[in-house]
Amino acid sequence: MPTRAKGDVLHEYIVIRRKLPTEKEPVTPIYKMQTFSSNAVIAKSRFWYFISMLRRLKKANGEILECKESVLLNLRTSFPV
Repeated sequence: MPTRAKGDVLHEYIVIRRKLPTEKEPVTPIYKMQTFSSNAVIAKSRFWYFISMLRRLKKANGEILECKESVLLNLRTSFPV
């Protein structure tokens, strides 16, 4: 059951990003983070906030590859017995 924050239901988002490739570094590392927010825009914003503190990377030096909502199945109710 999702929790509520300020009246909005929180969803689980998985955001994947990488550092922009340069001539020196054509293959860059990929970072993945799981966040809980009410929509995808806030999930991306929180992702940039935490990545800038943890990895000292700025938004101008990176790109988001994927931002998707994680959908978990309840196995007890998904399959009939």
